[in-house]
Amino acid sequence: MYQSQKKSKEALPHYQEALEYTEISRGEKSLECVPILKELAGVERALGVHDASINHFLQAHHIVLSRNPSQEEAAVSAHLVARAAVASGGIEHHDVAKQYFQESMANLKDAEGMGKAKFLSIQDDYCHFLQVTGQKERAISILRESLEAKVAVFGDLSPEVAETYRLLGGADLAQGNQSGAHKKLKKGDFIFLLSVTFL
Repeated sequence: MYQSQKKSKEALPHYQEALEYTEISRGEKSLECVPILKELAGVERALGVHDASINHFLQAHHIVLSRNPSQEEAAVSAHLVARAAVASGGIEHHDVAKQYFQESMANLKDAEGMGKAKFLSIQDDYCHFLQVTGQKERAISILRESLEAKVAVFGDLSPEVAETYRLLGGADLAQGNQSGAHKKLKKGDFIFLLSVTFL
């Protein structure tokens, strides 16, 4: 057994006990349960117990929503549920992933500043999910639409913009557009090299 799995297996009963104690002493809907639920869900995900992980992230999300969170807090919480569903690798969790990605993005759609950066990051995760589930055209369409916003938020020479160019170049290559693919891949690599050089 890998060391991290061993540590996760050892941590699991401690998180379960902490959750049980907090639910008894503070109530099942207590905000104090949220960090414990998230940690427990993370351990379960590491151990491959995906249904329990998703359920605990959902439980934490519902508690967060019951407390009138900011749009960013609600978005981050929904994003955790979506990522847990994707991590399961199971087709049976695709609907959950899609629902919570969309909920997360809806909360940040009109955000500015750091909220806009968070939206674009979540949108990239959603595009990766779409690609994994065979919806490459939709993912590429979203990535193309997001490029201008990424340049505005992160800057021309950011790793986020470089990655988008690389993904778009890969899509062009898959569609047989070698000229477009070459330009985008070259631009993505150039931006990446510049961003690494000046860090």
